[in-house]
Amino acid sequence: MIYIIIFYTIFYVLVNLFLGLILLKVISAQKIHQWPVLVQFCSGFLLGQGVLANLWLLLGLLSWFKKPVILVIIILIAIIGTLTLRPFFQTIKPEFRKIIEAIKKLTLIWKIFFSLLIILVLCFAIGSIIKSPTGDAEAFYMVLPKIMAYTGTLQPPANYISFSQIGLSGEMHFAALMVIAGPVASKFFVWFTALAAAVMLLIIGRLAGLKAKGQIIVLILLFTSTAFTNYIMDGKVDVFGAAFGLAAYYWVLQTKRENGWTPLALTGLFAGLAFIAKFSNILVISPGILTILSWNIYSDSRKIKESFKRFVISAIISLGIIGLFIFISAIPHLTKNAIIYGEPLAPFFFFKPQGSSWIEQVWYSAQTTKFILLTYPFALTFGQYPMQDGNLSVLIFAFLPLIFLKQNNSIIKKQILTVALIGLAIWMIMRPSVLSPRYILATLLLFGVVMASGFENLLNQQKYYILKFIGISMMLVILLVSIAGQWRLSKLFVRLIFGRIDIRSLNTGAYFPALDFINKSYSPSDQIFIAGAYRYFLRPEILVNIKPPDGLTVTWEYLYNKGYNKIVIQKDSSLFVLKDLENNPPPDWLETKMIYDDFRTTIFSINKKN
Repeated sequence: MIYIIIFYTIFYVLVNLFLGLILLKVISAQKIHQWPVLVQFCSGFLLGQGVLANLWLLLGLLSWFKKPVILVIIILIAIIGTLTLRPFFQTIKPEFRKIIEAIKKLTLIWKIFFSLLIILVLCFAIGSIIKSPTGDAEAFYMVLPKIMAYTGTLQPPANYISFSQIGLSGEMHFAALMVIAGPVASKFFVWFTALAAAVMLLIIGRLAGLKAKGQIIVLILLFTSTAFTNYIMDGKVDVFGAAFGLAAYYWVLQTKRENGWTPLALTGLFAGLAFIAKFSNILVISPGILTILSWNIYSDSRKIKESFKRFVISAIISLGIIGLFIFISAIPHLTKNAIIYGEPLAPFFFFKPQGSSWIEQVWYSAQTTKFILLTYPFALTFGQYPMQDGNLSVLIFAFLPLIFLKQNNSIIKKQILTVALIGLAIWMIMRPSVLSPRYILATLLLFGVVMASGFENLLNQQKYYILKFIGISMMLVILLVSIAGQWRLSKLFVRLIFGRIDIRSLNTGAYFPALDFINKSYSPSDQIFIAGAYRYFLRPEILVNIKPPDGLTVTWEYLYNKGYNKIVIQKDSSLFVLKDLENNPPPDWLETKMIYDDFRTTIFSINKKN
């Protein structure tokens, strides 16, 4: 079974790649072959992802999201791609030869670093297969796709109706893979997206002047950042927004080197996809794109001594092209919100007075928020706040002083550092109480390029031997610790490959036993009330039939009168509901009985006495 899952996932990855490469050939007017192979691969894969996700979204709105339709579309793309892209794939072999030759030239210690990095990346692939969905994925990000895969219709979960106003990108791929290969394939697909994000960061580093050692360093910084790696394995979708954001940064940087509308169009498409995948990207990526674009246009204007008027005209035209393609990429999202909610601009703007926005979030008190602001950038690396959910690599902070060493700073390196600082500053001003690197991950990862460049510059110096030793030792230790943290999953994967355990026995979480109890005892006449967010492990036909309560007050009599006969209370988030029910006994005519209890969940049945 695991081999079938891996095969279907790889096939689906190739379909995304084929679709993206075909679109890139059209957008670039057949100039795609002039780009580096890695740029073609990653841009193609991510563009195909964005377009295919929007196609699945529209099919879901039309209730056409059915297995035959999905299979016909992906098989058709695979056939067209195979027939039209054969010359492109002939360029892969020389590129791999270059990479192998570059690795051969490395010294022993850097070959060890490269080998450990490969092992770590493969560990995350295993984790994406072995680990079950957790946290927000268990509550929403894999629940909506599960319902969509079952019904063939885009249908928000009962407890996340308003929240489903967000952009749906990774969720659509989850749904498609659930239809054709199952939920494990959905999570495995995230690993390929993480690889695309890693390569986009790598080629941004190349633009900034990183050589072989610097490129290895920047990947080590990335894959030892739990703010990135946590989301490869837990079933959430933050990696998708980060990958699109990095692609947008790459193509706006290319406006310096490549004339014409192609880099502007791709900047707009990837920026729009990044904004839809993660709304918080709008705050930090938009100023970054504007900064780099203005910088490049002004630099070109000075070289050819153009007037300020010509500079303004060029800037307006360029921003117009980018804005147009941002709008094009957002059309399916706007359509979704218009059809489901009657509010295309939700959750930012509502045409109806009863509309309510949930995006104004305040996570911590004023005192805690002040402390967080005073501890930047320490908080991004060492913070352990309840909802932070991941940190940047400690190596990024350790290498921070190295940027002050004397070095040849290219314009692109200056642009990357400027954009990263501006994005972080804007986030601190606009969302001071929201400390979670995943919200602005693409922008924060740019710091990794600058820090990797600083350490590579140090390694090229004929002095600073102690600093070099400390830096190399830290990288080695952190890599080994990161690999050790994933080693248990690797042993489980070996057992899985040899058929000693079943994949279904691994993809379970803390809430699975209680929800599986519901699955096994469920009958069509049951009406289930769930106090708590985590519902992923319920059978899809149960998920579809769960309805939200229409009030805030929960009593035994209220629940019975609403038709509920099973009450599920998840103690982590809804212990107050359990206490309220215990403090308010049921009326004499109502019988309640605890039918299940564990450290996370309590389940009651309620019936009218004979």
